[in-house]
Amino acid sequence: NNRQIVELPLVTRNVFDLVTLASGVTRQAGDNAAFSVNGGRSGTNEMLLDGIVQGQAASINQLTITPSVDAVEEFRIHASSFAAEFGHSGGGIINMVLKSGTNQFHGSLFEFLRNDKLDANNFFSNRAARPKAPYRYNQFGWSVGGPIVRDKTFFFHDYQALRQVSAARTTATLPLPGEHLGDFSARAAIFDPFSLRANPAGSGFVRDPYPGNQIPASALDPAAVKAMTYIPMPNLPGVSNNFFSQNPSNTSNHQFDAKVDHYFNSKHRLTSSFSFYRSRGSG
Repeated sequence: NNRQIVELPLVTRNVFDLVTLASGVTRQAGDNAAFSVNGGRSGTNEMLLDGIVQGQAASINQLTITPSVDAVEEFRIHASSFAAEFGHSGGGIINMVLKSGTNQFHGSLFEFLRNDKLDANNFFSNRAARPKAPYRYNQFGWSVGGPIVRDKTFFFHDYQALRQVSAARTTATLPLPGEHLGDFSARAAIFDPFSLRANPAGSGFVRDPYPGNQIPASALDPAAVKAMTYIPMPNLPGVSNNFFSQNPSNTSNHQFDAKVDHYFNSKHRLTSSFSFYRSRGSG
C-alpha cells in the first residue's frame, strides 16, 4: 500500500525497486533495471498501470512511465497462478494503481537531497591524482488530491523533478606518444603487410616485421596521421589503462500525473489519467 511504498527505503525513489521484496524475484546480472521472476526471462515481465499495459520490457528503463512513489496507491507483484484477467505473461506481472482524490483535500511536499559532503574520493580519481568530483542529487515535487464534486468527481495530481550533477569517469588504453608517429617498440611485433609472401619453408604465408617495430613515415597513411591528432595523449603511466578522464554529467528530468475519477453509481466509475515524463542529460 501507499504507506509502505513511501516509507520503505528506496535510495533513488524508484518504485520498481520494490520488486526485490517479493519471493522468487532476482536482479539480472549486469543490469539493475532488469529482473527475473521465478526464473523467467526479464523480457517476459509485464507492467500494468491502472489496468493499462505498459508493455513487456526487458528493463524498467525501457518503460514509458515510472510513476513517483507519492503517486502510487498500490503496488502488487503477480508471480504465478495468474487470474484470468492476466495470464498472458511468461514472467511476472507488476500491477500498479495511481492514487485518486477523496472528499477531503490531501497533499504532500517533498525534497530529497544527496551530495558529496561526506563522501570519500573515488578510487580511480584518487589513483589518477584527480580531486573529488562534485555530486548533487536533488529530487523534489508535490502531490495533491481532493473533490471536484463531493461524492461524485475527484482529482489527483503529482509532480516530481530530478536535478543531478555527477561525474562520468572513463579509464581507457590510448596509443603512446611515439605510436602517433609509428613507433610501436613497446608493443608486440608489427609486420609489414606489403611483405606478405608464400612460406618458402612450407605451407602458409610469412611476413617481415618492421625493424625495431618502427613503421616508416612513408608507410603511414596521411588520413590516419590526421586522425591521430584527435586522440588525446595518455595521462597515466604504463602501456595499458593509461588514460583517465573525469567529466561532469548533468541530468534533468521532470514528470507529472493527472487523474480524474467520476462515480456514476456504486457499480460504474469513469477514470481518466494523463502522465508525462521528459529527461535531458549532458556529459
